[in-house]
Amino acid sequence: MSEVKPAAERPYTSDFYRKQAPDSLRSAEEIVPLVLDLIQPKSVIDIGCGVGTWLSVFKEDGVEDVFGVDGAWVDKALLEIPEKQVSSFDLEKPFRIDRQFDLAMSLEVAEHRPIESAETFVDSLKLTTRDIAAAIGPDELFILVDEGAFGNLLAAGRRPLPFPEQNGEYWGPPPDGTSAIREIERLREMGVGFMVFTRQAFWWLEYYPELHNYLQSRGRRALANDRLVIFELGTQSPNAAT
Repeated sequence: MSEVKPAAERPYTSDFYRKQAPDSLRSAEEIVPLVLDLIQPKSVIDIGCGVGTWLSVFKEDGVEDVFGVDGAWVDKALLEIPEKQVSSFDLEKPFRIDRQFDLAMSLEVAEHRPIESAETFVDSLKLTTRDIAAAIGPDELFILVDEGAFGNLLAAGRRPLPFPEQNGEYWGPPPDGTSAIREIERLREMGVGFMVFTRQAFWWLEYYPELHNYLQSRGRRALANDRLVIFELGTQSPNAAT
C-alpha cells in the first residue's frame, strides 16, 4: 500500500473527486448499459476506480460482484461502493488480485503513469484475470490460505473456504502442522478439491513442514509461481509444478 502523501502532494484530492463526480456519473450511466448488453459480466474490476462511481453504476444495474483498485490517497469517506470492495495499491509497482473477473476496466489511468511503469501496469492487469480460473473450475470448493487478505473476493463462480476458519471467518494461523492437516482431512470429506496459498501465506510451507509434506504426498501441485501455489487434493500423483 502506498504511503498517504500530504494533501498538497497528492495527485488527486478530495475536492478533485467531488468536482469530477457528476460528469463521471453521467458517462457511466450512458456506457454501462451498453457494456451489459454486449457481454453480461457477473463480476467487474476497475483499476484506477477513484471513488467507485463507475462500479456503483454496475451495482445499480445488477452486478453485485465489483472490486476497485486505486491509490491510498482516495478519501474513503467519498466512496460510492462499500469500502470492503476497494483496495489501495501503488499502480507504478506490480500489484496482485488473486482472482478472475469477467470484466477488467481501466479508464484514464495508464496515461498518468510514468512511462517506465507502463509494462508493469499492463502485466498486473493480466495477472488479475488468469491463474485461479485456469486451475480451478467454476463451482469448485477450495481451501484458501491468504491470511484473510481476499476472502470471498477471490474468484467469481468458485467457492473459497478461509483456512483455518471459525463461523466462516479466517481465524489466524494454525498452532501447528498437525492441526492444519486434521482440518484439511475434515474439509476433504466435504468434497474440497484444492488448497490455494497466496503470496501472503507462502511462509506456511516452510514454517509447517508436516503440512508441506502432507500436501506433497497426498496431492498434486497444480500451479506454482510468484503469486500462487495451488495443490489439488486427494490424489497420489507426483507433483507437477507449472
